[in-house]
Amino acid sequence: MSRISLSSLFLLASSASLALTSPAMAQTSNGNSIRDFVEFSPNALKKSPMGYRTDPVTGKKPDKAKANMGGNCGTIVGFHCGEDYAASGALKAKKFGVMIASQRYSQAGNVVFQYMPQYSAVIANFHCANGLPNKVGDFVNAGDDLCTLGSTGKSTGTHAHLEIQIESQTVFSGTRMMYSVLPNLFAEYVARGENMHDQKVKDELINESALNLYVIPSALRRPNTLGSIVSYETYDSLKSSADARYGITAKPPMQRYANPINYYTLGKP
Repeated sequence: MSRISLSSLFLLASSASLALTSPAMAQTSNGNSIRDFVEFSPNALKKSPMGYRTDPVTGKKPDKAKANMGGNCGTIVGFHCGEDYAASGALKAKKFGVMIASQRYSQAGNVVFQYMPQYSAVIANFHCANGLPNKVGDFVNAGDDLCTLGSTGKSTGTHAHLEIQIESQTVFSGTRMMYSVLPNLFAEYVARGENMHDQKVKDELINESALNLYVIPSALRRPNTLGSIVSYETYDSLKSSADARYGITAKPPMQRYANPINYYTLGKP
């Protein structure tokens, strides 16, 4: 497995021309692989991929330097943490899981977060319409409504803003955090049979997502998911109950690295 240094990654992150021409970026920012994990209008078009963009509300240009100086997902000027689709109507679960968030939250509007035990991951949508059908702790099955797509919070119109989030406390300074990862890359890991409960696999996915997006891994952190949107205690309890109901009883121990901020992987394991 090849590795890339932190200094090399900073060089990549600062290169706009690389970001525009990278085959890896093209491969992982197009397509509809997020549909493997959630169901919505089949005719909806992707309007904004994950990555740098001009803020559609304020018009501010991307601040790539800030992204690579320790900024994180949701606070970086010009960094979009999910995939936006021009869609309306119902958003439905495609996998069994448990609701870990179903509430109004600041600029994100009405949010729904479903933990999927099969993949040890969270599928999240922001800006839902009012009248959320589930409460925290509800189990959902394929075909159940998660919300009606809307435009609450900081939004320019009705749409789906979808994210795949996975947990790590090894990638960035040993802090327990959720990270948004490229949905297409996540689907690729799932398709090739990776054990998504293995922390080393999760860390590789976070780092490979960062490499494709030309940011350091800390830029993909979702600091408000654990601790603010949902408490650590609630998340752990709901996660354990969903894992048990799905039939997952044992997980490999968390992998730790001597210097986790310098642990980068490039390419396929």
